[in-house]
Amino acid sequence: MSATYIRSVLIASLLLLFLSALAGQAQPTGCYDLAVLAFEDLNADGAFGLGPAGLEPVMAGVKIRLYQDLPPRQLFGQEDLWLVSGQTNEDGYIVFRCLSTGYYFVTGISPQGYLPTTPLVQSAPLDGEAQGAVLEYFFGQLPHSAIVQTLYFPAMRLP
Repeated sequence: MSATYIRSVLIASLLLLFLSALAGQAQPTGCYDLAVLAFEDLNADGAFGLGPAGLEPVMAGVKIRLYQDLPPRQLFGQEDLWLVSGQTNEDGYIVFRCLSTGYYFVTGISPQGYLPTTPLVQSAPLDGEAQGAVLEYFFGQLPHSAIVQTLYFPAMRLP
């Protein structure tokens, strides 16, 4: 073996060792896709699924906003930073792509003629190494016309 060959192998080994040490020190950076689905909650249960007439319909055009949750955490207020807003597509979805690790809020605005069956402000903590993970949040809406059919109070008997 020549001295040049040994020197080349030694340099290559040191370079690989150096690169692996750098990779081990790299801080994980999450990249989340956050999906929001708006739907007509015809059975008023707050969950997307089967309603009285089959699968509950999705809602296009529902306004959704994304905020960065700034301290104090888990308490939506004026200190939180509005990042972006948009509307759900014809499939009922809006997707916020490649959000970095952190704390967020998603807020929905009930369309005219609807009442929310899920919270209009939902906390979205994003932490760890996501690398493309999709987190899904739901905004259910009950049409005013369904209130009489869905929500009722039994009559009380008076003595």
